[in-house]
Amino acid sequence: MPDRWRDLAMKFAHERRRAAGLSALLVVALISAACGGGGAQPDADDSTSGGQSDKPVGVFLAAPPSQAFTSAEMRGIENGGRVTGLDYKIFNPTGYDPQQQYRALESAFTAKTYDAYIIHPVGPNLCKLVTDAIEQQHITVVSTGGPICGDFTLRGEELHTEGTLTFVGGLTNMDGFVNYWENFGQKVAPDQKILSLTGPEGSSSAVPWQAAQELASAKYPAVDVVDTLHTDYSVAGSIQQIQSYLQGHPEVTAIASMYINLTQAAVKALENLNLSERVAIYDVGADTQSVALVKQGVVAATSPYFPISIGTTAMQAIADSRAGKTVPTYIGDDGNTEQYERFSWIDTSNIDQYTPEY
Repeated sequence: MPDRWRDLAMKFAHERRRAAGLSALLVVALISAACGGGGAQPDADDSTSGGQSDKPVGVFLAAPPSQAFTSAEMRGIENGGRVTGLDYKIFNPTGYDPQQQYRALESAFTAKTYDAYIIHPVGPNLCKLVTDAIEQQHITVVSTGGPICGDFTLRGEELHTEGTLTFVGGLTNMDGFVNYWENFGQKVAPDQKILSLTGPEGSSSAVPWQAAQELASAKYPAVDVVDTLHTDYSVAGSIQQIQSYLQGHPEVTAIASMYINLTQAAVKALENLNLSERVAIYDVGADTQSVALVKQGVVAATSPYFPISIGTTAMQAIADSRAGKTVPTYIGDDGNTEQYERFSWIDTSNIDQYTPEY
């Protein structure tokens, strides 16, 4: 495991225990306020829950806008801004870097730039930073794609961190990946030798992806994962990784790719090695490029993400909170349950009925 991820993971257990106490602290604060306690009261513009604010929503996503998923999530934020009338400002990271995200949030919290945030965590290092800000500044936080606190293998309601407004996501978490690998095990011919492609080791999507595939490997003969390649999500770098691996492992009969960039890299690597007819590719994302590859017969199947729905839903949650409406603490299926229930697995049998979101 790279040093930065290992260091973050060492901090993780302590931060999770610390966050568990946040609920009790909030209860004490509410009781004190109700009883006219003598503690200092927040300024009127320090809290957005149930009230209006002139400050924009601060948006801190996990990857640069050059990544298709992030670009689509940004489009969802923009859609949400138009629908709700909320202003927003997006911080654009230069890479998939948990420390860069931490420093950007730390700076925003110190300056009190925003009183509502949408955060898609990169790594497990944000728990104490964010929960301290919630406690001290009474900010509204929506997490997307990964939990603020807690193990990245959490599922369902567990992905909501106490004190945050809500969690929006699910398909890049354990629930989505368990369903993907269940479909793989049930729909793909048995006795596959699978090369699995995912992101940086220890990251918010790579951890549940690998955990889900291990569950499926123990259950289905079709899911025999011979190895997992951790990548930086770049096409060029991943092509070389995949080619090098396949040259030494001729037993591979299938590639499971967690993201379209990795799928594109796999397509090119197989072409370079003249293996396109022998090794099948199974994608996750179901964006316009994935769908085109399925229709061309280059990719065998795909499963959707809905990043535009994530962004729009997150903005709507903040608007509803400011309007005093009740917001559920967990919004799964990337905020698009209707589509996901119809198209959790997309192949030649239903590809013509599916319209990609991004």
